Amino acid sequence: MPTYRLTDRQGSERTLQATRVVTDDAEVRFETTLDGRWRPVFSLPANDVDSLMRRVNEVAGWRWIRARIEPVPARP
Repeated sequence: MPTYRLTDRQGSERTLQATRVVTDDAEVRFETTLDGRWRPVFSLPANDVDSLMRRVNEVAGWRWIRARIEPVPARP
């Protein structure tokens, strides 16, 4: 499961595991799937996010890269 490092506007860091990170411009949500449905892991107001990094595993180890926050997918 992907690992993310979130830094908020106050400078606090939090490491989270989630399948995806989405936003509706008001809130950023970290989600995972359970029984075919998206379930929240953690959320916070979008304006409280300073930076979001994703851990990438490589042959020589791992490193953090800047992560993109995707818009919430439209429901069919």
